[in-house]
Amino acid sequence: MYVQVVETYAKQLIANGEKLKAVNYLLLIGQHEKAIRILLVKGSYLDAIVLGKLHLDPNSKLMEEIYERAVSHFIKTQFYADAIKMYD
Repeated sequence: MYVQVVETYAKQLIANGEKLKAVNYLLLIGQHEKAIRILLVKGSYLDAIVLGKLHLDPNSKLMEEIYERAVSHFIKTQFYADAIKMYD
């Protein structure tokens, strides 16, 4: 019951544009992948990387996606040094 209430509240927060707050609630109930995906949609790549390193298998598809999207973003915005750091 508690998990359902928190998840419903997180959905409401997302609908109201409060994605970071929703991420906190999703993490509270162990929905790490959902929280990380929200961060990716929001463009918070570094936060997604940190959470991914804490909660995901390093070889998971989602970790690959996080790095690919972060590198793509850094290249598009001409932050080449940051893009290179993603490979360290």
